[in-house]
Amino acid sequence: MRTVEYDKMFVKDLRKVLAERPVAYLPIGTPEMHGEHLSYGQDGIKAHELCKRIAEKGGGAVLPTLHAGTSVPKSFNFGNIYISVPVSKALYQEYLLELARIGFRVVVAVTGHYPTCQEIIAKQAAADAADVSGAWVVGLAEYELATDLGYTGDHAGKWETSIYWHLRPDLVCMDNLPKDPTVRLVAAGPEDPRTTASPELGEKVCRVIVDRMVAFVDKLLEFDKDPVKHGPTHTLMEMALRSMSKVLETGGQVRREPKYHEALAAFYACDFGKAHGLLAQNWKL
Repeated sequence: MRTVEYDKMFVKDLRKVLAERPVAYLPIGTPEMHGEHLSYGQDGIKAHELCKRIAEKGGGAVLPTLHAGTSVPKSFNFGNIYISVPVSKALYQEYLLELARIGFRVVVAVTGHYPTCQEIIAKQAAADAADVSGAWVVGLAEYELATDLGYTGDHAGKWETSIYWHLRPDLVCMDNLPKDPTVRLVAAGPEDPRTTASPELGEKVCRVIVDRMVAFVDKLLEFDKDPVKHGPTHTLMEMALRSMSKVLETGGQVRREPKYHEALAAFYACDFGKAHGLLAQNWKL
């Protein structure tokens, strides 16, 4: 039975992927408390399940999840495991470069763990790997493909709970949460998942993310085969990634700003020049 999971492939399977659809997805997460209703591996498992669905629809290979994320939240830290920023960034970049060396022409790092510093290093590592390898390397948090739905990232609240509930209902236990709505939840929010989350919402968001990622990768593969557009477009993609990283350095509130969403929409429509221009203009880069 054919699989999209890299670690379950045989040599003939990998050769087929590289010949037909040289695309690799690298899911990233970290063991971290997500309320009392989601499992510790939510970030990485969410990213992995999304990547599997993307590859199953559009082709490619999904790497084993890197449960190695950074950042230490101030409000909670029970059972969380974090890796320092320099080590995390170096690890991601090494992995992305190895995938390009193997022969993947498009490499997408999807981090399901997205404090601002995590998003920054994912994009920086991708831009550096793209520059060195010449492959189309991108780093993103999954919400970037669905901001028009209202999803701009949360933590075990309405959105993550809904997505995980759809992807892995066996790892969601809403009964673990206090029944009393006046009891404040720990490490879950800002919207209360008890009243706002549903697997139906999760299914809707996941469908949008999967469809848009497949379309995005299709365009990157087209650029890769175009001798005229390849060089200039690749340079603009790398510039846009670095611009997004710089904008995120101004603070986590950026992800909720419409002008940032406009730049994201341009980027994932593969209009990298427009994305870079919007970021440079609005944040005076």
